[in-house]
Amino acid sequence: MLTEAERLDLKGIEDRYYMPPIIKRLERLSLEKGYQESMSHLYSVINDAKNEVMKIIHSRQKTGKISNVSQASRAVVGNIFANSIIYL
Repeated sequence: MLTEAERLDLKGIEDRYYMPPIIKRLERLSLEKGYQESMSHLYSVINDAKNEVMKIIHSRQKTGKISNVSQASRAVVGNIFANSIIYL
């Protein structure tokens, strides 16, 4: 059972614009392999979702929400890794 603080943390992760492709893969992987084993596959999950995340970043650039794709990409990758660990 999650505490209220943990539920809020998960909600915050789920609400980040770049996390849905990652979460989809983490959920599928955790069902197949379990949460603990899923930790060993974070790199492949992140790498597999890269194209979808980049499409999201580029679409946000087109709408003016992001000005520098390269900078946003670097920030997102670091955040994805940490958020994935917390999410699992």
